[in-house]
Amino acid sequence: MYRDGRGVDKDEVRAVNWYRLAAEQGYSDAQVNLGLMYEEGLGVLKDEMEAISWYCRAAEQGDSDGQMETILMSILHPLQPVNYCFASVPLL
Repeated sequence: MYRDGRGVDKDEVRAVNWYRLAAEQGYSDAQVNLGLMYEEGLGVLKDEMEAISWYCRAAEQGDSDGQMETILMSILHPLQPVNYCFASVPLL
């Protein structure tokens, strides 16, 4: 809602806060969305390592979007250490 301004004023910082609350409770959709916010620098400073961390958390729960984003990050940013989360993730 807040990220896109659907039904409320667009507020990426508020979106990040809500995503973080849900992500810390283990909701994989929120973990993926929080990763996207960090990857793109929306409402937070751009931080690819933090994005990878959230994508991996979602992937570890079997979330296919988290798995896909983790794989994409490993392809697009080969120098970033994303392979550490592949050890425990059953990929697609």
